[in-house]
Amino acid sequence: MHQRKAIVGMAALLAAFLVSALAAAYVQSDSSRQTAEELYQAALLKKEAEGDLNGAIKLFQGLIVKFPGQRDVAAMAQLQIGVCYEKLGLKQAQEAYQKVIEKYPDQSEAVKAAGEKLALLTRTQAAVKNGGKEFRIRRVYDGAGLEWGNGLSSDGRYLVYTDWDTGDLAVVDLVTSQHRRLTDKGPWTKTAEMGENSAFSPDDKQIAYGWYSQNHIPELRVIGFDGSNPRVLCRSEQSRWIRPHAWTPDGKEILTVVMREVGPSQVAMISATNGTIRVLRDLQAENPELDLSPDGRYIACSMSPERISSKRDVFIIKTDSGEISPLVAHAADDYSLGWEPDGGRIFFASDRTGSYGVWRVQVSDGRAQGSPILVNAGFDKAEPVRLTPDGVLYYIQDQMLSEVYVAAIDPDTGKIQAAPAVVKVRYSGANAAPDWSPDGKRLAYRTNPGGMATYSAPAVISVLDVGTGEERQIVPAIDNINFNDGPRWAPDGRSVLVIGTRGEEKGIYRVDVENGAAVPLVIVPQSQYIFHAVWSSDAKSIFYPQYPQEDPGRILRHDLDSGKDTELARMIGLVGNSIVALSPDGKFLAFTSRDEVRQLAKLNLVPSTGGESREVFRGQENEHIRSINWTPDGRFIWFEKHTLSEDPKVPPKIECWRVSPDGGNLQKLELNYRGLQLRVHPDGRQIAFWTSQDTRELWALENFLISEKR
Repeated sequence: MHQRKAIVGMAALLAAFLVSALAAAYVQSDSSRQTAEELYQAALLKKEAEGDLNGAIKLFQGLIVKFPGQRDVAAMAQLQIGVCYEKLGLKQAQEAYQKVIEKYPDQSEAVKAAGEKLALLTRTQAAVKNGGKEFRIRRVYDGAGLEWGNGLSSDGRYLVYTDWDTGDLAVVDLVTSQHRRLTDKGPWTKTAEMGENSAFSPDDKQIAYGWYSQNHIPELRVIGFDGSNPRVLCRSEQSRWIRPHAWTPDGKEILTVVMREVGPSQVAMISATNGTIRVLRDLQAENPELDLSPDGRYIACSMSPERISSKRDVFIIKTDSGEISPLVAHAADDYSLGWEPDGGRIFFASDRTGSYGVWRVQVSDGRAQGSPILVNAGFDKAEPVRLTPDGVLYYIQDQMLSEVYVAAIDPDTGKIQAAPAVVKVRYSGANAAPDWSPDGKRLAYRTNPGGMATYSAPAVISVLDVGTGEERQIVPAIDNINFNDGPRWAPDGRSVLVIGTRGEEKGIYRVDVENGAAVPLVIVPQSQYIFHAVWSSDAKSIFYPQYPQEDPGRILRHDLDSGKDTELARMIGLVGNSIVALSPDGKFLAFTSRDEVRQLAKLNLVPSTGGESREVFRGQENEHIRSINWTPDGRFIWFEKHTLSEDPKVPPKIECWRVSPDGGNLQKLELNYRGLQLRVHPDGRQIAFWTSQDTRELWALENFLISEKR
């Protein structure tokens, strides 16, 4: 579901940015003025971000009492009360779901979800009466390592992950929360190597993992669980990444996806002894999800039947011949969760009822037998980790809520004149990365209708008329928008610049805000990355940092008429996620980088037409620069400075500063907005920003394999 870390050598800095940004991104609301929707979102945060289910129940109950007339929100609050009780393992869950049906019959969406929940609880209770174990959902872990493609031991106790402080492979004991490194490659400043994606051997004594070597060649490696006997099985100079999925039951081969630089990905079996590669077949899907059957004869493959679609189906691949056939084909998004321990059924997630649930289908000789059956209705777009041999499904629950805010400021001191106000829009909790139009009358921002954690959701750009409050959603003719940045207005106010993908293309696009038409401006190979881009003042060029795998990166000006790139600056060392901002007169480009010796954050200027760059500010140890903005008169550059604590549990210290283009007049501002990607209004008297609350947790679904005659 997630793509691998964007650039080698920058991973530690990117991780530090995400930690600092998410820790900082919280804006308190005045509870006396909360609307029903705001109170609902606060209760969701209490439930998802803090894990305080009892506290969430109280907030949901308070909402129902305070806003009885807001029946749509009240019905969803009553439904969430049932979800909280269910996660707590309390019998009040059934009563709470029944209240949804009885009190809110006009709220079809909530009633449907409650009915599905009741049906599942009834079936589970019947199984318990017949001697079955009690169905249970429990939270397992909420610490480091909860990322896509990480290996979990067969007993569900140990999780292998990448330690982004160094790029080493590490393991955490989920019972004791003790961490230890499996590899010891040294710090990023010593080597840009890293390990990522792993799979335990059948006896849990060895771990296969992908490794990105110092010479930028992906490798498949194996290491003992105790860190002993590390060895390279194979390497591929024509590939971007090698990802292991599972070992065969006899431990002799490792099911692997080889993502090549050019052409389709390969599904292969690689010998765990000598690294011999046995290619099963090519797939157009860049990174399909694979689950090996308990007997090793079949592979459940989750991928989109069409390259440009985010909707997946489940296919079966025979491991002896590579023959592929559809198993679960539906207009909904369907993806495999794993095989039943005896291999008789496959469990998969699907949103075919309008929300994601766990489904199962019986399988015989690699083919579906009968129609799929709903097992659990409340799965919330979860990311599977492993269905263990004892029948426990471990999955990652990802919740991210974000809002766009505006605030009036004193242009001289930066002090906020009144409490920031959330922008009232259609999709609450799903908006990010705002940008003011050149005339200051509109805000454009990224919207994820399915929630900010839905990375694969179609791209949506929202445009809000600040004066009238009218909001329009534009679905551009691209597949998705880069999560690191949002739309950036063109000087004429008719289009926006976005970074995203379309089919096999990846690059920068111009999107018309009236009809969503998308024109590619810069297309880069899959091995290169773009995180930010801005227009020139005359809209004839764009500026962007580009990161090839073999080089830390360059600051480029792309001429739209000729299609040529001009290098304005070359990065040295591990620069992190560089940000660019053009001066109001279009003459200078500000960009961030890092000192090549001590890795200190720097703010630099370079002429937009080319020339020598110069430093205007240099930070200290553990400081990062974010959200650089020019004041409308061009006299100052505002920047946000994050100072990380040595203790990862302590939030970063965040300050806003300004400096003149010549490096003088450095001054700390009184701006205290606790947000992300600050944008200054053209009049210099308002700002827009967004906030985020993010949580990732490992959950376990237990005793859902209800015995039935097959």
